[in-house]
Parts: sequence; C-alpha cells; structure tokens
Amino acid sequence: MSIKQTQLKTIKDFKVRFALDATEENVVTTIHIMNTHLIDKDTALDQSSLGSSDFGIDGWYYDSRTNELFIYQSKLTDSKRLALRGLKDLTTALTYLEKIIVQKVVGRVPTNKSIYNLYIELSKNVDNLKKISFILISPFNPNDLLDASEFNEAETAIRESELFKMLYEKGGRITLDIQEYNFEKSIAPTNKKYTINKLDNSLIRLRN
Repeated sequence: MSIKQTQLKTIKDFKVRFALDATEENVVTTIHIMNTHLIDKDTALDQSSLGSSDFGIDGWYYDSRTNELFIYQSKLTDSKRLALRGLKDLTTALTYLEKIIVQKVVGRVPTNKSIYNLYIELSKNVDNLKKISFILISPFNPNDLLDASEFNEAETAIRESELFKMLYEKGGRITLDIQEYNFEKSIAPTNKKYTINKLDNSLIRLRN
C-alpha cells in the first residue's frame, strides 16, 4: 500500500495555502477533523497539535450536543507496523487525560496550544462528559489493523484504567477505534459572521 499522491497533494497544498509551520502528519489531522466534524479551518487548527509536547494527542474535538470527546492520534505512513504504534500513543493520551479528569492533577500548564485548548475545554465540561473516543487515523483501511495484537492491548489498557471506571460509574463509556483519513468534503464551512450594533461614536473592544 502507498499513500495516494492525490492525498499528499491535498495535504501539501493545504500547508502551503495557509503558511503552516507544521509537518504533513500534523496537517492531515487538521483536515480529518474539519471534514469529519464539519468545523471551520481555524477551529480545527486550534484543536490540532502542530508541535511537540502533545501527550499522544494529535487532535481532538468535543461535541457539546452529545458530550463526547474525540481524541485522535495520526500516523501518516505506508507501514502497518508504524501505524499501529499510534495505539501506544493513545494509551499515553489516556494516562494524561486520567491525571486531569480523575486525579485532578495538571502539573504545569500545557505549552502546546492545542493541548492547552483541550485543557480549557475539559475544565468547562468535565462534569458533563459522557464518552471518550480514542481514534487512530492513518491511510489504512481499518480492517487491515483491527485484528492486530496492539489493538487488543490498547483496549485492555483502556478497560483497566481509572478513567474507564469513573465514566462507567456515571453511565458513560470509553471506546477505541481506527479510521482511515477523511478527505471528503474538504472545503470546510466558512467562519460564522455576526452583526454587532453599537451607538454612534462608541467603541466596542473585541477579543481576537
């Protein structure tokens, strides 16, 4: 199997178009999140780890309607062996989330912008959280990876975690999944625009 040239071109074009100082693997996570959850580019970039110190989390998305947190680990590779290493990274993400959600331990404020944004999102929604989906994304068809021993090992680590037990007691759950990169609907929706009314000669200060 090889990564399709059309997919690589989409990734590289996206990187150049928006002048992103990131690897193709970082960028493909942004594209996947945009297309899967139908969010705009800026939001997806804020939720993609374009750098180091990501604790095994390449991207994330929180669905406030279902109170579900999606955690992504990306492996842009032609090697099944290397792709499956992403499952180990997801167990690292599990440990990090467990410290924040169960043990209430942060240690230090995350330096990675995406992880900091995740930390802020969790601080607001931790009591409402119902489900966490850990997802490995790669160029491979999920059926090519699901039977691997690494998948079973990661599932076991999840079931034996304190985070799993806590959510289970609340009626929630944690799942592990494998998905192929989503290059469909690659044109993300535009940012929302709002009209703000003000008095004549008045000044309104806005956040970024």
